[in-house]
Amino acid sequence: MRTLPTWRVNLQVTGPITVPNRMQMQQLKGNDRDSPFYSDITINDSPSGFRAVVTARALDEQLAYQAAVFFFGRMLDVLTLETLRPLHLGYAGETRRIEEYMVRRIVHREEIETAFTEMRRLDQDYPTFLRSLGWFRKGLYTDDPFDSFLALWNSVEGTAARYYKMVSGIDLDRAKKGIKNQIWACFQKVWGENKQWKIIPGNADWINSNYDVRIGIAHGVKDVTIDNIQDVVEQLPILKKVAYEFLVDWREKQLSGTPPPIAPERVWARAEPDTA
Repeated sequence: MRTLPTWRVNLQVTGPITVPNRMQMQQLKGNDRDSPFYSDITINDSPSGFRAVVTARALDEQLAYQAAVFFFGRMLDVLTLETLRPLHLGYAGETRRIEEYMVRRIVHREEIETAFTEMRRLDQDYPTFLRSLGWFRKGLYTDDPFDSFLALWNSVEGTAARYYKMVSGIDLDRAKKGIKNQIWACFQKVWGENKQWKIIPGNADWINSNYDVRIGIAHGVKDVTIDNIQDVVEQLPILKKVAYEFLVDWREKQLSGTPPPIAPERVWARAEPDTA
């Protein structure tokens, strides 16, 4: 069998985040214990976040880049739930706007290692939930309000659609009628009756109204006008909070063996870049 060459891929994580010192570690890629490959990872601070050098095995440099982004990005998906920071991942030195943040969340080595461990666990046992975390991360870092809305909604919808049947006590007859009922049933499972729901207590129309916005954006029915953009922008803060609280509580209460986030900050404002 042909041995794949190993590549070193330079990645940039952009966001209001930093590391206290240079880190070196090895992390297992995937869950194949019979043919394991450990990626060598070096992480250094940068003014706009941190840089990572990740080794990957692939036929060519493009496939190596894609493999490194996929592997390291899924760790960031988990880390985003812990830090609640918008984290964009790309090539070091790419043309994405580079920002210098005045206030940055310090991420320690044990948090990154824990995120890798949790990523592997979710990948093996709950891959749909891991994809939902990927949607949540995208919802935080994208600058397009329509894309942000769809990504955050997908993080909730994907989790509810995949797991509602597996939870004892859910009204399956009602839930199977559609995704809105599935989300309602899952919210009810982790939070109780509507009046007890986090962020939106007593708002029985929240799922319906946000679903309508999702349909309007995804199907192109919602025109890209200043008024429509403003409407979506105004709804995003609540959707971010609901998605975050739901994902945190679903993981802790329904996905066995999961601890609560390391630092559930509940801080929703983005750190502002230093434009001076």
